[in-house]
Amino acid sequence: MIAVLDTKWKLLDPILANGSDQYALQQSDFYQMFAYGHHYFDQQITVREMFLVYPAHANFSAPIAQHFAFPTPGKQPLRLWMVPFVIDKVNPRLALPEASRLYQACTKSYGFEG
Repeated sequence: MIAVLDTKWKLLDPILANGSDQYALQQSDFYQMFAYGHHYFDQQITVREMFLVYPAHANFSAPIAQHFAFPTPGKQPLRLWMVPFVIDKVNPRLALPEASRLYQACTKSYGFEG
């Protein structure tokens, strides 16, 4: 299982999930992840998942349920997930969406729970 993860320190706002704001995501972040996806995933990789990791906060404590898909001719689409990382001295954790292949691989291999 290969995945690309990139951390951000700005806060996402799921309340802004309407058509134009899209959680206050930056277009430059999409471009960056698109470039990473094309660079790091070769033809043999069938699941092409990427994750933007943001600090968790009161309005963003669970992953955004739907991924963003980047169609790529002749290949599986690039899938981009937005996930929170809980910064905590006792229980730091990355909250992965259950529909992601990374979550499924971690659960199967390590008994990891999202």
